[in-house]
Amino acid sequence: MIFVSGRLVMKAMGSGSILRRFGREFQTLSEQEERELIFAARQGDTQAFDCLVRQYDRLVLSQALNFTRDRDRAMDIYQEVFLRANRGLGSFRFDCRFATWLRKITANVCMSEYAKQRIREKRVITGGQLGGTGTDGENDWNPVDYAESTEPDSYRQAVSREIRGRIEQTIKELPPQQRMVFVLRHYEGQKLKDIADYLEIATGTAKKHLFMAIQKMRESLREFQGVA
Repeated sequence: MIFVSGRLVMKAMGSGSILRRFGREFQTLSEQEERELIFAARQGDTQAFDCLVRQYDRLVLSQALNFTRDRDRAMDIYQEVFLRANRGLGSFRFDCRFATWLRKITANVCMSEYAKQRIREKRVITGGQLGGTGTDGENDWNPVDYAESTEPDSYRQAVSREIRGRIEQTIKELPPQQRMVFVLRHYEGQKLKDIADYLEIATGTAKKHLFMAIQKMRESLREFQGVA
């Protein structure tokens, strides 16, 4: 197994029947085709696992990038996710889609890396967390939309850029579970029920994390209300 140009590349082996059947280009797999690839990969067919990687690599990288806000760290997470998936294929029970299982692994790796990063940062500098929460926010308020300004005015565009920068900083300062729930909801477009499943928490807990994250975001952006 080799990591090249941001992708896991499997060494070819066997007759290549898997690749002949499913092709080398990206295509959406049916549930049955996905099961066949997983069973083949469990038997050591690295080409089958390569097909699974190519099917879901963008999903994993997107989630990692939205969480870390850093491409290099996201690529490290991406690699670790597929290494864990490859090692853990035998534990996959087919009680959910492979994409759901990968999102769970990605969430775990992201939060594990977050904890390691915090330890490294504390050795260098003690940083404060964003203080204060709002009192009037609803969970359907989306700061990603809030940052977009369609006005041609250069001042408004400058403010919009500043808002996006503030959003980035606030996301980085959110506690790990709040951050993960927030990016899965507002950047990945996932439903709260599914997010709770990925993180193995109650839906009510996911709602609470989202609410707290949005309150902190609203407080961070309070000075920009009515500007952009």
